[in-house]
Amino acid sequence: MATPAQHRRTAIERTLTALRPADPCCDGANRIAVLQDATITGDAVRVEPDHCRQVLTTPLHGSPILAQADAALIERLRR
Repeated sequence: MATPAQHRRTAIERTLTALRPADPCCDGANRIAVLQDATITGDAVRVEPDHCRQVLTTPLHGSPILAQADAALIERLRR
């Protein structure tokens, strides 16, 4: 049986996979959330929960991916 933490992690991972490309933005973030081991490859994911709300993932292979966090992801991170 999955724990509440495992349910939360699964919900966050599902949300991450559905994000669209990031909007252009020049604002700086006041905070950064770093999700360790957030993907199967073990990469870290960095999320700006304020201002631009961008998400940066760095895959083991290929270029970094910059996506736009949505309200669902920000809410899940705040819980």
